[in-house]
Amino acid sequence: MEPRVRALLDATADLFLGSSCPGCGRPGWGACGYCLAALARPTPLRLVGPAPGWPVVAACSYRPPVPALVKAWKDEGGWGLTRPFAEAVSLRVGLAGWCEPMLVVPVPSRSKAVAERGHDHARALARAVARRLGWSHEPLLRVGQSGSDQFDLGRTERWQNMAAAMRAQSGSGRVLLVDDVITTGASLTAATTALTRAGWTVSGAATVASSELRHAQSTPRQTPAG
Repeated sequence: MEPRVRALLDATADLFLGSSCPGCGRPGWGACGYCLAALARPTPLRLVGPAPGWPVVAACSYRPPVPALVKAWKDEGGWGLTRPFAEAVSLRVGLAGWCEPMLVVPVPSRSKAVAERGHDHARALARAVARRLGWSHEPLLRVGQSGSDQFDLGRTERWQNMAAAMRAQSGSGRVLLVDDVITTGASLTAATTALTRAGWTVSGAATVASSELRHAQSTPRQTPAG
């Protein structure tokens, strides 16, 4: 968008709607250029997942203004952020060297959370990422009734909660998981385990952001199902 056009939209939105950037709060229409630029600063981390050679890459670090942008996107109706998030994730996928087409699969939220938000942000992100990459997408995963909200859970509780709750459709082929933020890695590991048991091959995962507390050495190892 041309700078002059964007400036006019921002001024109009501020005057008539009182709208502001969800990232920094400055007056304007949607996320401002400064906050969107944060998505263009990819984290150098290449995180090892639950199996050797299973990388997780993040578009950026989970630092301000990214947390506010993610919250607005997930919980405050900022659906327009799907596009810049998808652009950032798609770029990171390319930088990771994933060139051969894979099935893009979102890490799901509980159905109750999706209903409360009014949209499925993870599925929208997977769809947009797949479209930009020219790949296919499919919501192969679901969280069972035993899964509770991850927000207030500690590290150990997150792993136990997601490991017991994730289910996947049966099938075969290579999968790229897509999620919003990686913190403990519980959701991604549970998703990988469920997909692998259902016959899929998970090649890796890409997220919008990565928590500063997350690093390769902190990933607990999975115990194969007996």
